[in-house]
Amino acid sequence: MRLVVKVLNPGSSSSEDISVEAEAVEFVEALKTKLEQKLQLKPKENQLKLVFKGKTLQDGNSIGHYQLVDGSKLHLMLKKVSSSDPQTVSVTEPPASKTAPGISLDVALQKALRKHFASDQDTKKVVQQFKKEFNESLSALSLDDIERIAQRLNSGQALSF
Repeated sequence: MRLVVKVLNPGSSSSEDISVEAEAVEFVEALKTKLEQKLQLKPKENQLKLVFKGKTLQDGNSIGHYQLVDGSKLHLMLKKVSSSDPQTVSVTEPPASKTAPGISLDVALQKALRKHFASDQDTKKVVQQFKKEFNESLSALSLDDIERIAQRLNSGQALSF
């Protein structure tokens, strides 16, 4: 079967689609090896994560376990492995959201809410509830949704929900 793999490059808004041939009886780690060869990646320098319909494919399972069919689309995320410790993955934290120079979104939200609530305790409860609902909303997004949002933000287009 032919699988389509969208390669998501860390630190870049670009991605590319590649095709790879695989059999349902092959294990996920064999598919990763094929992808490393096709993309000319060095196994000791990269950690590969394959995702299908929001689920991470585990190395010990066969491709058929995930009910992949001809034309299924997978997402491949690459992470650079730190050269000092092969077990350590080097991931940079994204910068905190800023509303004004030096002011985080949390601080700005709390400052605005204090004008409407009598106590700091009420303000903190509202901020906690906001964070909880925001995280739930983010969790519901698919990788395709996230990619579309990132492309719009990078192109300067406004987001509409």
